[in-house]
Amino acid sequence: MVVSATLGLGLVAPVGAAPRAVEVDPGTRAEPYDHFAAEARLIGFVGSNAENLADSIAGEEQKATVTYPAFAEQARRDGCPEIAEHRPP
Repeated sequence: MVVSATLGLGLVAPVGAAPRAVEVDPGTRAEPYDHFAAEARLIGFVGSNAENLADSIAGEEQKATVTYPAFAEQARRDGCPEIAEHRPP
């Protein structure tokens, strides 16, 4: 029975046995990462290098200006000022 099939590979296992990988579509064996990259671009999962970098920068800015200050404020309310004021070396 095929349990999972991705990028031309499947996991096959009889009940109670460890699954083993088998080739489902021989055409995808040579370039599975190219296939994944094409699919990822198609669904908008990745963009150009510039777009990906801009997205990463925005995520880091969100953490630095919103997420981490909120964590620090909660640590202060919980009576852990040493955690709230922690700065990495």
